[in-house]
Amino acid sequence: MKNVAPTNVALMPFLGRWWNRFFTRVNVTIFVLLGLTYLSVNQYFAGRAKWTHGPLDVGDWLINYQGGFVRRGLTGQIFYWLTSNAHRDVGLLVMEFDALVLILLAVTVSYLVLGTKNSWVSWIVLSPVAFAFSTYDTPGGFRKENLLFLGLALAAVATRTKPLFSHLWLGVATLVFVLALFSWEPSAFSLPVAWWIIGQTPLSSASVRNWRIAWLGIGFVGFGLAVAFHGSPQVSSAICHSILSAHISTPAICTGGITYLSRPVSEEFRLLACSFPRHLWYIGWYLLALLPVVLSGWLKRYRKIAACVAVFNLVLFAVGTDYGRWIHILALSFALIWLTSPERLIITRQPNWGERIGLIAWISLWSAPWAGNPLLWRGLADTAYLNLSHPIGFYYPWFYNWLAAKVHHLIH
Repeated sequence: MKNVAPTNVALMPFLGRWWNRFFTRVNVTIFVLLGLTYLSVNQYFAGRAKWTHGPLDVGDWLINYQGGFVRRGLTGQIFYWLTSNAHRDVGLLVMEFDALVLILLAVTVSYLVLGTKNSWVSWIVLSPVAFAFSTYDTPGGFRKENLLFLGLALAAVATRTKPLFSHLWLGVATLVFVLALFSWEPSAFSLPVAWWIIGQTPLSSASVRNWRIAWLGIGFVGFGLAVAFHGSPQVSSAICHSILSAHISTPAICTGGITYLSRPVSEEFRLLACSFPRHLWYIGWYLLALLPVVLSGWLKRYRKIAACVAVFNLVLFAVGTDYGRWIHILALSFALIWLTSPERLIITRQPNWGERIGLIAWISLWSAPWAGNPLLWRGLADTAYLNLSHPIGFYYPWFYNWLAAKVHHLIH
């Protein structure tokens, strides 16, 4: 017994130092973010029978140029080139691309979180309507705006490197932004976020000005072309025919995003007017999404850029009824600005247990539906409970059944 006590005494400080070193606020935030991304991809692929030919989610990615140049067609044209001769089911390829974009976004944001000293980082990054949105709402979380987020996040990496590498990262981010813009023209409404991020890079004033002009020029040209080539029934029909004749999907894919190309702007406004009264409930989710940036004081200190981003974001509420997605874009835009501002380096006190419990509740007890009835919300805690009896596709990897079958075959 006399030999045990000294060992325990020596072991406790070691365990304490190990705990304090690895279980920091930043590490836990990154771990939770990557874990939520894991759950997102699991849910998405577990429902691949539903999503592979989903007219809204996957179908929107398949808009192409086979009927002539049209808005939102760049990614669809690339997928068409990759699959039309191979007769491969393009839906699964789109899903794999969706997942890859989300994973790259999570990894990039994890890098941006490193070195943060402000305790509000967990509230900002892990908000149910920020980077973890896809975990709470699969239909709204695997959409084209993820490409935009990835482009902005890659631009944000340029704020953490030397000037030579900043140019490199901004170059890569610009290519992703072009892909996002010509695949989803509302990406242009996030130019204030790009303007801010580019201004935080360690580049000279002339370089910053040139990069800003380049992004603004690309944004205006891309959005202008989207307005000029809005789409028509003939274009939608040609796109559908190209997909079906190449045998890369089913007729179900032709509804949704592809059909919506033929909608006139007046029809969009009519649908918005019809849906508006019941969507007033989204105001609550909008205000809740602002809670951490208000309580932390960030909104007051950065009110000019915050107001600019909010005004551009509000345009989305006037052109479409996917209000949960618009709130998601706002929260994520603020998060990227927060992660590239001096705010992240402000040293704050360690949160007490009450604040930790509040954070857990904030992360797990609410979410904003991507569209439709704003009262049909479900938090992570509810989702996790409902999946206790069906762990495959949420807790277990989506390829669990396939892997188990392979292992059983090898053993026997």
